[in-house]
Amino acid sequence: NYPRARDHFSNVVAQAPDDAQTLFYLGVSLGHLRAFEEAIARLTQALALSPENPSIPQVHYHLGWIYTQMHGHEREAQDHFAQAQEEFPARLTHYYQGMMLYKLDCLGPRSWRRPLSATREDRRGRQTPHSSGG
Repeated sequence: NYPRARDHFSNVVAQAPDDAQTLFYLGVSLGHLRAFEEAIARLTQALALSPENPSIPQVHYHLGWIYTQMHGHEREAQDHFAQAQEEFPARLTHYYQGMMLYKLDCLGPRSWRRPLSATREDRRGRQTPHSSGG
């Protein structure tokens, strides 16, 4: 129930405005309620507060999803999906990878795709294995 979730997380954010995880959940709830501008603001705030949070790929995924719902924001959607995939490939679950690739394909030209290598560097410069299989 997204209206109840929005109300609950709004109350928690009022008490703890710097809680990145709660801002994430509030942003997701707002996105499902089609309050896109506010959802983007909350998710962006969560990114700024906690750049090392393990949920960052999901934040980028949800920002991408919200932008796919807004007419004329396809580039922003592609940017967030690509950032999630390129910077955090080891942290994305198969569900998020599949949904993200599906939505990117629906957006049109595949210019967002870059060649995949056998290894990638994560945000901290460490090499991580990368599989191009689905």
